[in-house]
Amino acid sequence: MTVDRESIQIALAQKDWYTASMLMRRLLRGSSNPAIASYVLKSVAAFEDPPSSTHLRIAFLRSFTLEPAIPLLKASAALYGIQLTVQVGEFNAYPQEILDPGSTLYRFNPQVVVLAVQTLDLAPDLWYRFSALSTQDVHD
Repeated sequence: MTVDRESIQIALAQKDWYTASMLMRRLLRGSSNPAIASYVLKSVAAFEDPPSSTHLRIAFLRSFTLEPAIPLLKASAALYGIQLTVQVGEFNAYPQEILDPGSTLYRFNPQVVVLAVQTLDLAPDLWYRFSALSTQDVHD
């Protein structure tokens, strides 16, 4: 089912959060892209009487680019009553951020930390020497 923005705007104007959020979820599932995420976030912010929301601070420690996915995550969470404050760590700096109690990670004081690291970075032997590894080496 295709969702048009006019239906969403009508539901928002009628202060029908249930219908508006359901339609925006369908819209976001149907075409997950930054423009749709921005539209959803603006619509949620403009809603005059939003349902109570939970605030959540989430930090991503990463070894690859996550930034394009953040608006989509925020938009999806907003439709379920979760307001995200997100911190994305420096590229490939996750070991330093974890080990340094004065790092931006600890100053941010997140409620959730996601370690988004490629297996290549954590276990390079599995990528480069897998066929030469013994069964025991693979399990270690």
